[in-house]
Amino acid sequence: MNDEKIYELWLAMVDGLGPVKLAHIRNACVSAREVFFMKEELVEKIYGLEQTDVESILNSRRGCDPAAEYEAMIRSGVRMILQEEEEYPASLRQIKDPPAQLFVRGRLPDQRRPRVAVVGARECSEYGKAMAKTIGETLARSGVQVISGMAKGVDSYAHLGALRAERDTYAVLGCGVSICYPASSKSLYEELPEKGGVLSEYPPKVKPHPGSFPVRNRIISGLSDAVVVVEARVRSGSLITADHALTQGKEVYALPGRIIDPLSGGTNRLIAQGAFPVISMEDLLKNLRLSLASYENREDKSPPALPEKEAKVYRRLSLFPKGLEELLAETKYPLPELSKILIRLASSGFCEESFKNSWRRKI
Repeated sequence: MNDEKIYELWLAMVDGLGPVKLAHIRNACVSAREVFFMKEELVEKIYGLEQTDVESILNSRRGCDPAAEYEAMIRSGVRMILQEEEEYPASLRQIKDPPAQLFVRGRLPDQRRPRVAVVGARECSEYGKAMAKTIGETLARSGVQVISGMAKGVDSYAHLGALRAERDTYAVLGCGVSICYPASSKSLYEELPEKGGVLSEYPPKVKPHPGSFPVRNRIISGLSDAVVVVEARVRSGSLITADHALTQGKEVYALPGRIIDPLSGGTNRLIAQGAFPVISMEDLLKNLRLSLASYENREDKSPPALPEKEAKVYRRLSLFPKGLEELLAETKYPLPELSKILIRLASSGFCEESFKNSWRRKI
Protein backbone atom coordinates (compact mmCIF):
# COMPACT_ATOMS: atom_id res chain seq x y z
CA MET A 1 0.00 0.00 0.00
CA ASN A 2 1.28 3.49 -0.91
CA ASP A 3 1.74 5.18 2.47
CA GLU A 4 1.88 8.71 1.08
CA LYS A 5 -1.27 8.24 -1.02
CA ILE A 6 -3.16 7.18 2.09
CA TYR A 7 -2.60 10.61 3.58
CA GLU A 8 -3.09 12.40 0.26
CA LEU A 9 -6.58 10.91 0.17
CA TRP A 10 -7.22 12.13 3.71
CA LEU A 11 -6.00 15.64 2.82
CA ALA A 12 -8.19 15.74 -0.31
CA MET A 13 -11.17 14.90 1.90
CA VAL A 14 -10.63 17.91 4.20
CA ASP A 15 -13.49 20.39 3.69
CA GLY A 16 -12.54 23.64 1.99
CA LEU A 17 -9.12 22.63 0.64
CA GLY A 18 -9.26 23.18 -3.11
CA PRO A 19 -6.37 23.05 -5.60
CA VAL A 20 -5.02 26.47 -4.61
CA LYS A 21 -4.72 25.71 -0.89
CA LEU A 22 -3.38 22.23 -1.55
CA ALA A 23 -0.74 23.90 -3.72
CA HIS A 24 0.16 26.18 -0.78
CA ILE A 25 0.72 23.10 1.39
CA ARG A 26 2.93 21.52 -1.28
CA ASN A 27 4.85 24.77 -1.78
CA ALA A 28 5.59 24.72 1.94
CA CYS A 29 7.37 21.40 1.30
CA VAL A 30 5.00 19.67 3.68
CA SER A 31 3.72 16.20 2.84
CA ALA A 32 0.16 15.09 3.54
CA ARG A 33 1.48 12.62 6.07
CA GLU A 34 3.34 15.38 7.92
CA VAL A 35 0.19 17.52 8.01
CA PHE A 36 -1.76 14.63 9.54
CA PHE A 37 0.68 14.29 12.45
CA MET A 38 1.74 17.95 12.69
CA LYS A 39 1.24 19.96 15.88
CA GLU A 40 -1.56 22.51 15.80
CA GLU A 41 0.74 25.54 16.07
CA LEU A 42 2.71 24.36 13.03
CA VAL A 43 -0.42 23.80 10.94
CA GLU A 44 -1.37 27.40 11.68
CA LYS A 45 1.94 28.60 10.21
CA ILE A 46 1.42 27.07 6.76
CA TYR A 47 1.24 30.00 4.34
CA GLY A 48 -2.07 30.48 2.52
CA LEU A 49 -4.27 28.68 5.04
CA GLU A 50 -7.00 30.58 6.86
CA GLN A 51 -8.11 29.77 10.41
CA THR A 52 -11.16 27.94 9.07
CA ASP A 53 -8.82 25.74 6.99
CA VAL A 54 -6.71 24.98 10.05
CA GLU A 55 -9.82 24.03 12.02
CA SER A 56 -11.02 21.78 9.16
CA ILE A 57 -7.66 19.99 9.12
CA LEU A 58 -7.64 19.49 12.88
CA ASN A 59 -11.26 18.32 12.99
CA SER A 60 -10.75 15.86 10.12
CA ARG A 61 -7.89 14.13 11.97
CA ARG A 62 -10.07 13.24 14.93
CA GLY A 63 -11.30 9.67 14.68
CA CYS A 64 -10.04 9.33 11.12
CA ASP A 65 -8.45 6.12 9.85
CA PRO A 66 -6.74 7.15 6.56
CA ALA A 67 -5.61 3.59 5.78
CA ALA A 68 -9.17 2.25 6.10
CA GLU A 69 -10.49 5.04 3.85
CA TYR A 70 -7.84 4.26 1.24
CA GLU A 71 -8.53 0.52 1.31
CA ALA A 72 -12.27 1.16 0.90
CA MET A 73 -11.57 3.38 -2.12
CA ILE A 74 -9.42 0.71 -3.80
CA ARG A 75 -12.03 -1.98 -3.13
CA SER A 76 -14.65 0.18 -4.83
CA GLY A 77 -12.59 0.22 -8.03
CA VAL A 78 -11.38 3.82 -7.77
CA ARG A 79 -7.79 4.89 -8.36
CA MET A 80 -6.14 8.08 -7.12
CA ILE A 81 -3.58 9.76 -9.39
CA LEU A 82 -1.43 12.54 -7.95
CA GLN A 83 -0.21 15.51 -9.96
CA GLU A 84 3.42 14.44 -9.67
CA GLU A 85 2.74 10.93 -11.01
CA GLU A 86 3.61 10.05 -14.60
CA GLU A 87 0.06 8.92 -15.38
CA TYR A 88 -1.35 12.37 -14.55
CA PRO A 89 -2.36 14.06 -17.86
CA ALA A 90 0.37 16.43 -19.02
CA SER A 91 -2.23 18.78 -20.55
CA LEU A 92 -3.78 19.38 -17.12
CA ARG A 93 -0.47 20.47 -15.63
CA GLN A 94 -0.54 23.46 -18.00
CA ILE A 95 -3.88 24.93 -16.90
CA LYS A 96 -4.58 27.45 -14.17
CA ASP A 97 -5.19 25.74 -10.81
CA PRO A 98 -4.62 22.16 -12.02
CA PRO A 99 -6.35 19.57 -9.84
CA ALA A 100 -4.02 18.29 -7.11
CA GLN A 101 -5.24 14.77 -7.80
CA LEU A 102 -7.66 12.84 -9.98
CA PHE A 103 -9.92 10.01 -8.92
CA VAL A 104 -10.65 7.57 -11.72
CA ARG A 105 -12.98 4.69 -12.49
CA GLY A 106 -11.76 3.05 -15.67
CA ARG A 107 -9.04 4.82 -17.67
CA LEU A 108 -7.77 8.32 -18.32
CA PRO A 109 -7.78 9.70 -21.89
CA ASP A 110 -4.72 8.74 -23.92
CA GLN A 111 -2.62 11.88 -24.29
CA ARG A 112 -1.11 10.53 -27.54
CA ARG A 113 -4.48 10.54 -29.33
CA PRO A 114 -6.75 13.49 -30.22
CA ARG A 115 -9.29 14.51 -27.60
CA VAL A 116 -12.34 16.74 -28.17
CA ALA A 117 -14.90 17.93 -25.62
CA VAL A 118 -18.55 18.03 -26.69
CA VAL A 119 -20.74 20.07 -24.32
CA GLY A 120 -24.06 21.86 -24.30
CA ALA A 121 -27.43 22.50 -22.72
CA ARG A 122 -29.01 20.11 -20.25
CA GLU A 123 -32.52 20.95 -21.46
CA CYS A 124 -31.58 20.64 -25.12
CA SER A 125 -33.89 20.30 -28.11
CA GLU A 126 -34.47 17.12 -30.12
CA TYR A 127 -32.19 18.63 -32.75
CA GLY A 128 -29.53 19.21 -30.11
CA LYS A 129 -29.78 15.60 -28.93
CA ALA A 130 -29.46 14.29 -32.48
CA MET A 131 -26.50 16.52 -33.32
CA ALA A 132 -24.68 15.79 -30.06
CA LYS A 133 -25.03 12.07 -30.77
CA THR A 134 -23.95 12.49 -34.39
CA ILE A 135 -20.95 14.64 -33.48
CA GLY A 136 -19.92 12.23 -30.72
CA GLU A 137 -20.18 9.25 -33.07
CA THR A 138 -18.46 11.02 -35.98
CA LEU A 139 -15.53 12.10 -33.83
CA ALA A 140 -15.22 8.67 -32.22
CA ARG A 141 -15.21 6.87 -35.57
CA SER A 142 -12.44 9.20 -36.70
CA GLY A 143 -10.25 8.16 -33.79
CA VAL A 144 -11.08 11.05 -31.43
CA GLN A 145 -11.62 10.49 -27.72
CA VAL A 146 -14.86 12.25 -26.75
CA ILE A 147 -14.82 14.07 -23.41
CA SER A 148 -17.86 15.56 -21.67
CA GLY A 149 -19.54 15.89 -18.29
CA MET A 150 -22.23 13.15 -18.30
CA ALA A 151 -24.85 15.83 -17.61
CA LYS A 152 -28.41 15.39 -18.82
CA GLY A 153 -28.89 16.55 -22.40
CA VAL A 154 -26.06 17.28 -24.83
CA ASP A 155 -23.29 15.80 -22.67
CA SER A 156 -24.98 12.43 -22.30
CA TYR A 157 -25.90 12.21 -25.98
CA ALA A 158 -22.31 12.97 -26.99
CA HIS A 159 -21.14 10.08 -24.79
CA LEU A 160 -23.85 7.82 -26.25
CA GLY A 161 -22.74 8.68 -29.78
CA ALA A 162 -19.17 7.65 -29.00
CA LEU A 163 -20.38 4.45 -27.34
CA ARG A 164 -22.53 3.64 -30.37
CA ALA A 165 -19.32 3.80 -32.39
CA GLU A 166 -17.88 1.35 -29.84
CA ARG A 167 -15.05 3.76 -29.03
CA ASP A 168 -13.80 5.23 -25.76
CA THR A 169 -15.29 8.29 -24.12
CA TYR A 170 -14.64 10.01 -20.78
CA ALA A 171 -16.80 11.89 -18.28
CA VAL A 172 -15.52 14.54 -15.86
CA LEU A 173 -17.88 14.77 -12.89
CA GLY A 174 -18.70 17.66 -10.57
CA CYS A 175 -18.96 15.21 -7.69
CA GLY A 176 -17.13 12.10 -6.51
CA VAL A 177 -16.78 9.21 -8.97
CA SER A 178 -18.63 6.87 -6.60
CA ILE A 179 -21.79 8.94 -7.07
CA CYS A 180 -23.91 8.79 -10.22
CA TYR A 181 -25.16 12.29 -11.00
CA PRO A 182 -27.61 12.80 -12.50
CA ALA A 183 -29.41 9.60 -11.52
CA SER A 184 -30.94 9.47 -15.00
CA SER A 185 -27.47 8.69 -16.39
CA LYS A 186 -27.17 5.44 -14.41
CA SER A 187 -26.70 3.11 -17.39
CA LEU A 188 -24.18 5.49 -18.95
CA TYR A 189 -22.33 5.81 -15.64
CA GLU A 190 -22.01 2.03 -15.40
CA GLU A 191 -20.86 1.59 -19.02
CA LEU A 192 -18.28 4.40 -19.20
CA PRO A 193 -15.57 2.75 -17.04
CA GLU A 194 -15.67 -0.31 -19.30
CA LYS A 195 -15.31 1.71 -22.52
CA GLY A 196 -13.35 4.70 -21.24
CA GLY A 197 -13.49 6.34 -17.85
CA VAL A 198 -15.18 8.50 -15.23
CA LEU A 199 -12.97 10.97 -13.37
CA SER A 200 -13.11 13.82 -10.88
CA GLU A 201 -10.84 15.94 -8.73
CA TYR A 202 -13.19 15.36 -5.80
CA PRO A 203 -12.86 12.35 -3.44
CA PRO A 204 -15.14 9.44 -4.37
CA LYS A 205 -18.01 10.12 -1.96
CA VAL A 206 -18.27 13.92 -2.37
CA LYS A 207 -21.86 14.85 -3.21
CA PRO A 208 -22.74 17.18 -6.10
CA HIS A 209 -22.84 20.89 -5.30
CA PRO A 210 -23.91 23.69 -7.68
CA GLY A 211 -20.55 25.42 -7.33
CA SER A 212 -18.61 22.29 -8.29
CA PHE A 213 -19.79 22.09 -11.88
CA PRO A 214 -18.42 25.41 -13.22
CA VAL A 215 -15.10 24.54 -11.51
CA ARG A 216 -14.87 21.08 -13.12
CA ASN A 217 -15.34 22.64 -16.58
CA ARG A 218 -11.69 23.75 -16.60
CA ILE A 219 -10.76 20.04 -16.46
CA ILE A 220 -13.04 19.14 -19.39
CA SER A 221 -11.38 21.78 -21.58
CA GLY A 222 -7.94 21.12 -20.08
CA LEU A 223 -8.05 17.46 -21.09
CA SER A 224 -9.17 18.34 -24.63
CA ASP A 225 -7.53 19.65 -27.78
CA ALA A 226 -10.72 21.48 -28.77
CA VAL A 227 -14.25 22.12 -27.48
CA VAL A 228 -17.50 21.79 -29.46
CA VAL A 229 -20.57 23.56 -28.03
CA VAL A 230 -23.78 22.08 -29.45
CA GLU A 231 -26.54 24.16 -27.84
CA ALA A 232 -26.27 26.79 -25.11
CA ARG A 233 -28.24 29.70 -23.80
CA VAL A 234 -26.58 33.11 -23.49
CA ARG A 235 -25.91 32.34 -19.80
CA SER A 236 -24.76 28.76 -19.75
CA GLY A 237 -22.22 26.54 -18.04
CA SER A 238 -21.11 25.38 -21.48
CA LEU A 239 -19.89 28.90 -22.20
CA ILE A 240 -17.72 28.65 -19.09
CA THR A 241 -16.09 25.59 -20.65
CA ALA A 242 -15.59 27.55 -23.88
CA ASP A 243 -14.03 30.45 -21.93
CA HIS A 244 -11.65 28.04 -20.18
CA ALA A 245 -10.73 26.55 -23.57
CA LEU A 246 -9.91 29.96 -25.04
CA THR A 247 -7.83 30.87 -21.97
CA GLN A 248 -5.99 27.56 -22.34
CA GLY A 249 -5.29 28.23 -26.03
CA LYS A 250 -7.73 25.61 -27.35
CA GLU A 251 -9.96 25.86 -30.44
CA VAL A 252 -13.69 26.38 -29.88
CA TYR A 253 -16.43 25.22 -32.28
CA ALA A 254 -20.14 26.01 -32.05
CA LEU A 255 -23.26 24.69 -33.76
CA PRO A 256 -25.17 27.62 -35.29
CA GLY A 257 -28.91 27.88 -34.80
CA ARG A 258 -31.95 30.07 -35.42
CA ILE A 259 -31.66 33.54 -33.95
CA ILE A 260 -35.12 33.18 -32.36
CA ASP A 261 -34.12 29.99 -30.53
CA PRO A 262 -32.92 30.66 -26.94
CA LEU A 263 -30.85 27.45 -27.03
CA SER A 264 -28.83 28.91 -29.91
CA GLY A 265 -28.22 32.27 -28.24
CA GLY A 266 -24.96 31.16 -26.64
CA THR A 267 -23.60 29.25 -29.63
CA ASN A 268 -24.44 32.04 -32.09
CA ARG A 269 -22.71 34.52 -29.82
CA LEU A 270 -19.63 32.29 -29.66
CA ILE A 271 -19.52 32.26 -33.47
CA ALA A 272 -19.86 36.06 -33.54
CA GLN A 273 -16.88 36.20 -31.18
CA GLY A 274 -14.73 34.02 -33.44
CA ALA A 275 -15.61 30.38 -32.72
CA PHE A 276 -15.58 28.05 -35.74
CA PRO A 277 -19.15 27.33 -36.93
CA VAL A 278 -20.01 23.64 -37.32
CA ILE A 279 -21.69 23.62 -40.74
CA SER A 280 -21.08 19.94 -41.53
CA MET A 281 -19.31 16.93 -40.09
CA GLU A 282 -16.84 17.01 -42.97
CA ASP A 283 -16.02 20.65 -42.26
CA LEU A 284 -15.61 19.98 -38.53
CA LEU A 285 -13.21 17.11 -39.13
CA LYS A 286 -11.31 19.09 -41.76
CA ASN A 287 -10.77 21.92 -39.27
CA LEU A 288 -9.72 19.36 -36.67
CA ARG A 289 -7.37 17.88 -39.32
CA LEU A 290 -9.07 14.47 -39.15
CA SER A 291 -10.69 12.20 -41.73
CA LEU A 292 -14.19 10.99 -42.50
CA ALA A 293 -12.88 7.94 -44.38
CA SER A 294 -14.19 5.38 -41.90
CA TYR A 295 -17.62 7.01 -41.98
CA GLU A 296 -17.71 7.15 -45.79
CA ASN A 297 -16.76 3.48 -46.08
CA ARG A 298 -19.52 2.54 -43.69
CA GLU A 299 -22.14 4.54 -45.59
CA ASP A 300 -21.44 2.62 -48.80
CA LYS A 301 -22.45 -0.69 -47.25
CA SER A 302 -25.97 -2.11 -47.40
CA PRO A 303 -27.08 -4.68 -44.86
CA PRO A 304 -27.53 -8.18 -46.24
CA ALA A 305 -30.88 -9.86 -46.89
CA LEU A 306 -33.05 -6.73 -47.00
CA PRO A 307 -36.08 -6.76 -49.31
CA GLU A 308 -35.71 -4.57 -52.41
CA LYS A 309 -37.75 -1.61 -51.18
CA GLU A 310 -36.15 -1.56 -47.71
CA ALA A 311 -32.68 -1.78 -49.31
CA LYS A 312 -33.49 1.14 -51.61
CA VAL A 313 -34.61 3.35 -48.71
CA TYR A 314 -31.65 2.25 -46.59
CA ARG A 315 -29.21 3.26 -49.34
CA ARG A 316 -30.78 6.71 -49.42
CA LEU A 317 -30.29 7.17 -45.71
CA SER A 318 -27.14 8.75 -44.31
CA LEU A 319 -25.45 8.66 -40.95
CA PHE A 320 -26.57 12.27 -40.71
CA PRO A 321 -30.31 13.04 -40.30
CA LYS A 322 -32.25 13.37 -43.57
CA GLY A 323 -35.71 14.94 -43.81
CA LEU A 324 -38.80 12.99 -44.84
CA GLU A 325 -39.46 15.31 -47.81
CA GLU A 326 -35.97 14.64 -49.16
CA LEU A 327 -36.48 10.89 -48.83
CA LEU A 328 -39.85 11.14 -50.60
CA ALA A 329 -38.20 12.94 -53.52
CA GLU A 330 -35.34 10.45 -53.74
CA THR A 331 -37.29 7.19 -53.42
CA LYS A 332 -40.48 8.25 -55.28
CA TYR A 333 -42.51 6.13 -52.85
CA PRO A 334 -45.89 7.43 -51.60
CA LEU A 335 -45.75 8.81 -48.06
CA PRO A 336 -47.76 5.95 -46.43
CA GLU A 337 -45.52 3.33 -48.03
CA LEU A 338 -42.28 5.16 -47.19
CA SER A 339 -43.42 5.59 -43.59
CA LYS A 340 -44.10 1.86 -43.24
CA ILE A 341 -40.69 1.00 -44.73
CA LEU A 342 -38.92 3.36 -42.33
CA ILE A 343 -40.78 1.87 -39.39
CA ARG A 344 -39.81 -1.65 -40.49
CA LEU A 345 -36.15 -0.60 -40.86
CA ALA A 346 -36.24 1.08 -37.45
CA SER A 347 -37.77 -1.96 -35.76
CA SER A 348 -34.93 -4.08 -37.22
CA GLY A 349 -32.31 -1.63 -35.91
CA PHE A 350 -31.23 -0.28 -39.32
CA CYS A 351 -32.36 3.33 -38.84
CA GLU A 352 -33.87 5.73 -36.34
CA GLU A 353 -35.91 8.92 -36.29
CA SER A 354 -33.32 11.34 -34.88
CA PHE A 355 -35.95 14.04 -34.44
CA LYS A 356 -39.44 14.56 -35.90
CA ASN A 357 -39.58 13.56 -39.59
CA SER A 358 -35.79 13.27 -39.85
CA TRP A 359 -34.26 9.83 -40.26
CA ARG A 360 -30.70 8.54 -40.13
CA ARG A 361 -28.91 5.26 -40.72
CA LYS A 362 -27.78 3.35 -37.65
CA ILE A 363 -25.58 0.59 -39.11
